[in-house]
Amino acid sequence: NGFWMNGSDVDACLILRRCTHRQSWLTKLRLVQSLVKRERLGTTEVVKAARVPVAKLRDLQGRELCDVSVNNVAALENSRFVATLAQLDPRVPRLGRFIKHWASRRRINNRAEGTL
Repeated sequence: NGFWMNGSDVDACLILRRCTHRQSWLTKLRLVQSLVKRERLGTTEVVKAARVPVAKLRDLQGRELCDVSVNNVAALENSRFVATLAQLDPRVPRLGRFIKHWASRRRINNRAEGTL
């Protein structure tokens, strides 16, 4: 969406048509966790308590790489919206990165805690 910054992780979303309930999302995320472990790609923590469950992938050095969710359509639509804004006005990505940096410095950039 144009807001990527150095050190940012990637948000990935698996779209699975027959996976419609929270429990099935968790099953798929545990499968991701098993695959990462089996292939020795790093570590994975499944965050069940999140509003939208997510698998947090880290590399072998412990750096955050990717958050994987299942059928998080709202997040995809939000990313598309922001990307469209960025295409309409080239200042939008710079403003977005500034806001992300500002929020990060003030530790108000955690959606799980109800902040930016």
